[in-house]
Amino acid sequence: MTKKLLVGIITIFSVCLFVNILKAQEKIVGKEVVNIKMNLSLQNVVDLAIAQSSAVKYVQNTNVNYFWRWKNFRKTFLPNLVVSGTLPSYNQSTIPVTQPDGSIEFKAVSNLLTSANLSLNQAIPLTGTSIYASTSASRVQDNYKNQTTFSGNPISFGFYQPIFAYNWMKWSKKTEPLIYNESQKNFIQSIEEIAYAATARFFNYLRIQTDFKLAESALKNSNDNLRIAQTKQKLGQISENDFSRIELSVERSKSFKLGRNATEKLRF
Repeated sequence: MTKKLLVGIITIFSVCLFVNILKAQEKIVGKEVVNIKMNLSLQNVVDLAIAQSSAVKYVQNTNVNYFWRWKNFRKTFLPNLVVSGTLPSYNQSTIPVTQPDGSIEFKAVSNLLTSANLSLNQAIPLTGTSIYASTSASRVQDNYKNQTTFSGNPISFGFYQPIFAYNWMKWSKKTEPLIYNESQKNFIQSIEEIAYAATARFFNYLRIQTDFKLAESALKNSNDNLRIAQTKQKLGQISENDFSRIELSVERSKSFKLGRNATEKLRF
């Protein structure tokens, strides 16, 4: 709640706040390299982070995985119509056949088998039962005898009921909705964390940029003081100690400005 409140307050007060945050991008025009600057508000930075960052892509992919897991779970308990069969299966072999007198005679076999099966399955999560109704038909063609035979099962019913086994269907009906709801909440939380991180980086850079502008202003004032001191030195109106102190102030301002500029480039 603290993060949400902070992001909300910052967003409201940053509607009119703009800052140059992309200074490292370069574009080659002919033989010249041109720096590209973009003015981005806090809302722009947050929108870009949510739309294009690698972190949000990972969060979105994770959320999609949980979504399809939930869809697949719901379809598990719907009636399933299953069609299966055997495409023409050709068999050419020699098999041993036991004769009435006990001897074994080898006979050549050549047949073509085709079969099809249609079944309707339904799961009952409360008891862990699976019921089904099916029908099947098969065709066998004997190539040596030049005969074709058919067989089939018009309809059959049955059920599968585990007695002492774990009823996974019953418990998955309780756990899977919780897992899916948790994934949705985690997705929203992750998006808020990405927005919070983008906001922190935005104000961190704004602070660095402000420090850099202050360093520039301090250096300008120090240079002005140095020029005045040089004029006084020519007139003999300033001591060597005071002049050296002003020169030292200029060098410190230059060093501080260089440090702020390097920090700005390292951050972005």
